[in-house]
Amino acid sequence: MKLKSILLTTVALGSFGMLANHATNAKASVVYESGYIKESNKAVYVTTKKSLKTNLYRNINGKKVRYVIPKGTNLVGSSEADKQSDGKFTTTFNAGFYNYNYAFKSSFVNWKNISLSSQFAFKSSDFKVVKNPSSVLGTSWERGTDFKFKNGSHQMFSITQDQYIQFYSTSNVKKAGITSNFITSGLDKLKPTTSRKITSIKTSGKNVTYLYYTKPITSLSEYKVRPGLYRLKVNTQDTKRFDKTVGENDYTAIWQRAFVGGKAYNNVLEMEYGD
Repeated sequence: MKLKSILLTTVALGSFGMLANHATNAKASVVYESGYIKESNKAVYVTTKKSLKTNLYRNINGKKVRYVIPKGTNLVGSSEADKQSDGKFTTTFNAGFYNYNYAFKSSFVNWKNISLSSQFAFKSSDFKVVKNPSSVLGTSWERGTDFKFKNGSHQMFSITQDQYIQFYSTSNVKKAGITSNFITSGLDKLKPTTSRKITSIKTSGKNVTYLYYTKPITSLSEYKVRPGLYRLKVNTQDTKRFDKTVGENDYTAIWQRAFVGGKAYNNVLEMEYGD
């Protein structure tokens, strides 16, 4: 049986869909070229030490402008190790902008039909590796305790890497023909019903994250801290696995449960299917 695997975990690029599928399995004994960061075959969080030109262009005030990543920008992407002719290794950082807020993404030229990513030499002069700011960044959540393969359309929301909550009403999701919270399903290109910038993030223990923002989000069970400040509680739970045969196709899915404002949601982490 031939299976197609889709990995969508928060750790694996925050649902960017940019798996390092041709990276070299670097070991501790690997010798790197001077100046290259020794991180490979995994998702990595960084802060830029200087402004960096990308191969992407944005529409700014009616003009086509090359996108330059500002100094001090926090990014998440994958790093890959590549062996050179002299036997030493270099590393490449693949920065993706798939799971950013809609207004930012939609400003890129032909954004729905291109790869919203850029590659850079992964050098310590350009990047500083930092700790993941929050495990919920880059996740997409669908209303309901558990994922089902024929799930219909339900309200969803995403927590973007650039710290926005993007809410999608059931009618918005249904109209777009989206039936799961896979980033590959089209949710990443759907204009949200409501979008709010997260002003701060706090955690309590391993599983509870509090997201703060200044305006309410209709249909999410948030808490009004005071006028002009709202809080959404995300309490992540266990992961579940589902195996099913539909016709001639076998499916496997793994998802995480969570209570968001006390209501059940799920986030698909991995899926395999084939015939």
